[in-house]
Amino acid sequence: MRKLLIAILIFGFCFYGGSELSAFEIKATSIDPPTENREEESQREKIVYLTFDDGPSRATDKILDILKKYDIKATFFVIGTSIESNPNTFKRTIDEGHSVCIHTYTHNKNIYNDVESFFKDNERCRELLEEKMYRGTNKYFRFPGGSSNRMGNKTTLKEIRQEAFNRELCYVDWNMSLEDSIYKNTPSSTLLRTFKKQYKNQDRIVILMHDAHYNMTTAEALPVIIKFLKHEGYEFSDFGNISEDEYVKLKRMRLINKYEVE
Repeated sequence: MRKLLIAILIFGFCFYGGSELSAFEIKATSIDPPTENREEESQREKIVYLTFDDGPSRATDKILDILKKYDIKATFFVIGTSIESNPNTFKRTIDEGHSVCIHTYTHNKNIYNDVESFFKDNERCRELLEEKMYRGTNKYFRFPGGSSNRMGNKTTLKEIRQEAFNRELCYVDWNMSLEDSIYKNTPSSTLLRTFKKQYKNQDRIVILMHDAHYNMTTAEALPVIIKFLKHEGYEFSDFGNISEDEYVKLKRMRLINKYEVE
């Protein structure tokens, strides 16, 4: 079976202060090609959603600098207490046209104690966004740990998902992750190896990344990721810019409302 050669991407990152990346390269490698021929491949609509959890923080500012440089909009799933600690960064995120969605107010595992606890936390974050005059969509949110996490009881989590459906809310999962929240400030080279390993040339990619204060290396890795995805023909979108057709496609891919009716 023929193989598709990925172009060598070598970038210097001294201007980002990323010592881990100064000598890093994503080397040429071969991956299984799509079933389409090259002409059909070039005509495929490929969209990627860059999503960041757990901000805002000082790492968010670094990420915003990079997104501004490449003229890309992203989606930030925010923590309420972090908004209160970093109001200027939150305002900048909005002013620069990015989408802001609810992650949680506290990010405390106790929110999974029962349905009431979860939505009390969710509503508190929603009210804070309204207080800060954010008028973007609050329809989308992301569960801390994802929609099938191990932070809470399975039955309780199922009840929470059902209540979200009842409230006409949409939870967002992912099909790629940098795994940048497992350890603090994971080396950028490690994050990029994870990205390379998980990349599958899907029509739609939702990438999970983090912008907590200990995710500075995520910002260092981001330019390589952006350049690679541009090279592969992806358009960049966010969760404030989703058509009905796009919603249906993401839902079919189980990236939105993965367990809609259980």
